[in-house]
Amino acid sequence: MALIVEDGSLPAGANAAVTVAEVDTFAADNTMTEGVADWAGATAPSKEAAIRQATRYLAGLHWRGAARGRLAFPRSGCSELNGPAIGDTEIPWRYQEAACLLALKALAGPLLEDTATGIHSVKAGPVDVEFEPGQSVSTEFTEAMSLLRPLLQSGTDLATAPIFGRPAPLPPDVF
Repeated sequence: MALIVEDGSLPAGANAAVTVAEVDTFAADNTMTEGVADWAGATAPSKEAAIRQATRYLAGLHWRGAARGRLAFPRSGCSELNGPAIGDTEIPWRYQEAACLLALKALAGPLLEDTATGIHSVKAGPVDVEFEPGQSVSTEFTEAMSLLRPLLQSGTDLATAPIFGRPAPLPPDVF
């Protein structure tokens, strides 16, 4: 399957948020990022498959505004939280960088998997959780999600807390 990158012009059959060359550049600029070594040794078809998987993952998030095509971007009516509006044909840098991060991780395995409860036993003290063979807790892609938070709808788990903020001051009678 050919990689068809969305560039804001809504190409028919778009299935990718970024190009292989863009992820190559991202990997070269971020050598300490998890997955860079695997990316460097991967074949072109494997890299393209990882980009498509990252793009599908991103399409499942709850974005601000309305999609104009098959993929998450371009969108109309989208703006960063407390920030600038995103043009109707614009592909935000945050989205592209998150796609690069997720493509690197996708080489190691699926970003989304079918899940079952998988819990074999739970013990209250000291806390002990045992999973069925092949089951684990879900993976969260913290770095990618922190980039995307300003573009996601309010009220979702990923969009409710600011990336950086000061803790609320303590009342005067608390030391």
